[in-house]
Amino acid sequence: WFQDVLLRVDQLREWVGHDEMQLPICLWVSGLFNPTAVLTAVKQVSARQDSLPLDQMTTETHITAMQTSEDCVKRGARPPSGIYIHGLFMEGAQWLSGEDAEDFQSTVDGVQCAGFVTDSLLKDLLPALPVVYIKAVQVEKEWQPTSVGYLRSDSDLYNCPVYTTMSRGPTYVFLAYLKTVDPASKWILAGVALIMQSDA
Repeated sequence: WFQDVLLRVDQLREWVGHDEMQLPICLWVSGLFNPTAVLTAVKQVSARQDSLPLDQMTTETHITAMQTSEDCVKRGARPPSGIYIHGLFMEGAQWLSGEDAEDFQSTVDGVQCAGFVTDSLLKDLLPALPVVYIKAVQVEKEWQPTSVGYLRSDSDLYNCPVYTTMSRGPTYVFLAYLKTVDPASKWILAGVALIMQSDA
């Protein structure tokens, strides 16, 4: 746990070390003490830009083709809206990208996205997720409001809960929307979730 604290301090030091006091190009969301605040800030910025009420905004996730934060930094560009984050792990499944997912590529706001949820490999309990693009979007009428976020009924999406730790429960942060070729019920029954800290 001490190494984790040192990494958090390094991220904060890097963040405030810039003259502009801007977010890093790719934010280690797991290293924040309150990741929900950053997601709220993303919604607030978009709501102000689009002159929309904050309660009509929610976050939307897209898994990029960038595998690591270093790939993100090499690219050098921030997304047109929202943020890039890294440091998430998938429990109960894995993210398939690269050559195996060539048919599942898309571009969102100029950001190359790729892949889908698939069965995990044996003994790979917490595979790392590629860089995630999070942006704020206006809530649509067909989305079902719940106490944990807006559930979407798209057949190619899994409404995946994100937790800070593997103990889940009170560590819930937000819902991520992940592409899937299998029915979402498969991932619900498997208990698939994204975790911010591997507890290792």
